[in-house]
Amino acid sequence: MSVLFLLFGQLICHDRPVKGCLYCSPLSMGRCEPEPSVHGSGLIEGAMALRYPLVAEKIIQSIRAGEYPIGSLLPSEPELSRKLKVSRSTVRAALAQLQSFGMIERRPRAGTRVCADAVPPVYVHTMSASGDLLNFGGHTRRQIQNVENIVMDEDLAAWLELPAGRRWLHVGQTRHPYDSEAALCWTDVYFPAQYAELRPRIESYPGLFYTLLEQTCDLTVSEIAQKIRAVDIPDFIARHLGTPDQARALNITRKYYTNTKTCVLASQTYLPSDRFDYSIVFSRQSPSAHGG
Repeated sequence: MSVLFLLFGQLICHDRPVKGCLYCSPLSMGRCEPEPSVHGSGLIEGAMALRYPLVAEKIIQSIRAGEYPIGSLLPSEPELSRKLKVSRSTVRAALAQLQSFGMIERRPRAGTRVCADAVPPVYVHTMSASGDLLNFGGHTRRQIQNVENIVMDEDLAAWLELPAGRRWLHVGQTRHPYDSEAALCWTDVYFPAQYAELRPRIESYPGLFYTLLEQTCDLTVSEIAQKIRAVDIPDFIARHLGTPDQARALNITRKYYTNTKTCVLASQTYLPSDRFDYSIVFSRQSPSAHGG
């Protein structure tokens, strides 16, 4: 079964967004600080490390809004620096990140050209399982089992490595072949409470949930952290999956992060051990492939 998963002070907002503040993006949740107004290379470098993901997100938003269409040139680094009120080194770091995402192309004396308005989903893993080859995204259907608002307790928070006590929208779902009612796996998906307005769209949305966030919440998932562990299948999930008592499963937890390391989605999937295995092939590359 093949499963696809791949410097100087500005406005200070503190606990509430201030209109016009670059750092009050949807990802910062209204909490930001000014870049330090003191001189010193250590502090300046620290400020750049903190700010450039927000600047990158701001440029991505402008590209998506059509301000810089595909094929057009972005303003120069000095122009972006003046427009966004940040240092040129911060702009340069932000553009380097967009280039690594495949959204822009930079050539000497030719400028910076926009070549995509979305981040390609390069974080894709292939899961291999015995039996028929099956692509989860293309050859299975999602069946929502329950949707509820929860407060994450300490046990679940520890398992997912997230803060306890926060509110989340929980979606329990199974995956099925189109030609069968048999459930292949169970997935718990957790949306932060600020995205609860997506609830009416969740049941009918055909794609991966992180793409729903990207399309509707003006954010970009830039990193997925994944952990795989062997676990016992909880009784209520075993009933949905039709597995025997005390059956084992692969448990895959994923956390989806933006440029600013904000977790905007979390999930855990139970894959019964009698139906799945997980394999990765590592290939040795020549030293030249890594720059010598």
